[in-house]
Amino acid sequence: MYFTKRMQKEFLKKIKSGNYTVYAIKLKVGMFEDTEQELSQIVDVMFLAWKRLVASKSRGYLKNYDGIIRRLFFEKQKDTGLFSPFFYLLCVRKRRLYAFVEEYKIRIEEEKLRIQTYIKWFSAWASALKVCGNGTVGFSIVELENLEQVLREFCTNEKYTLFSLVDEAKRNLLKMASGNGKHKLVSYHGIFRSMNRQQTVER
Repeated sequence: MYFTKRMQKEFLKKIKSGNYTVYAIKLKVGMFEDTEQELSQIVDVMFLAWKRLVASKSRGYLKNYDGIIRRLFFEKQKDTGLFSPFFYLLCVRKRRLYAFVEEYKIRIEEEKLRIQTYIKWFSAWASALKVCGNGTVGFSIVELENLEQVLREFCTNEKYTLFSLVDEAKRNLLKMASGNGKHKLVSYHGIFRSMNRQQTVER
């Protein structure tokens, strides 16, 4: 699955013009057997965990950011044959206009966001799985000079698609991973919500 070049340009324009800090966040859930049944079951639980992560009257986790693009990815270990599904989020948040001498406030704010991500994801995943699972979180700030590359990899990187398969087999697995359309493999929130009206392309 990839995004059109037009969409990528719009993402970049929105981010750069809005004076945002960009966070790259990966919500992982461990390694699993490469079987259709396992894939379907794990992805169902992942999306249940996501709903619990963002659900509340105040929109839960989403309220921390001005915009989020969420995409479901898959990695596969060649040596073991195990696969790892994970949610990859690109989150944007307005830069706070602290004075330079108050830079510590920015670091404290970012650390609070990082800790909250860990706590909320572990809680949501364990609750959806009904046992403590092997969830992990990757949380990093995207430097402005690296933004275009990170966004391009997020939108097009083949490393994070479903294995090295012919197109038809890959489409079938993506269809299954979406629960035959029940789950959105890509979602947009906040300032990116208008992107819902544009088409992503599966390959």
